[in-house]
Amino acid sequence: MADLIALALLSMGTLLSLVALFVVLAGLFPELMVDIRHVAHTRPGHSLGAGVINLIFALAVALALFTLAEDQGLDALGGLGLLWLALVGFGLALGLAAMAQLVGYRLNPEWPPCRRSLWGGLALILAGLAPGVGWLVLFPYVALLGFGSVILALWSRRARRPETK
Repeated sequence: MADLIALALLSMGTLLSLVALFVVLAGLFPELMVDIRHVAHTRPGHSLGAGVINLIFALAVALALFTLAEDQGLDALGGLGLLWLALVGFGLALGLAAMAQLVGYRLNPEWPPCRRSLWGGLALILAGLAPGVGWLVLFPYVALLGFGSVILALWSRRARRPETK
């Protein structure tokens, strides 16, 4: 019984910390969240494709770095691989935070960004916990869509940036 209670508390703590992460990321990067959400809303097919291709590429780069580090005995490459995976994880977290805002916006467009992130994140996490469909379809779809939207939003922001001389 104690194990069941501990598992329930751990699950609730994880749920709350993920929602808090979505709120904090939306607060730290408000303009970027707007751009990511806009890309996900207007170009979901492109975003999903970019997410799949770039995640495969990023994991291949990490695997190559780890393999080289092990085969050649270069520990620095292993550290670089971990840094690379942390960067990819941050991109996935930004994408999920933007997707939480998008879901929150679709729940109620008049909510402020913090409330959108809170309720959208809660809805996404709870829907992702649904056995089968949530684990195997919804979560990968949302994560890849968000990751691709981050990449496309950063790419389009770079293209729109005025040149400085």
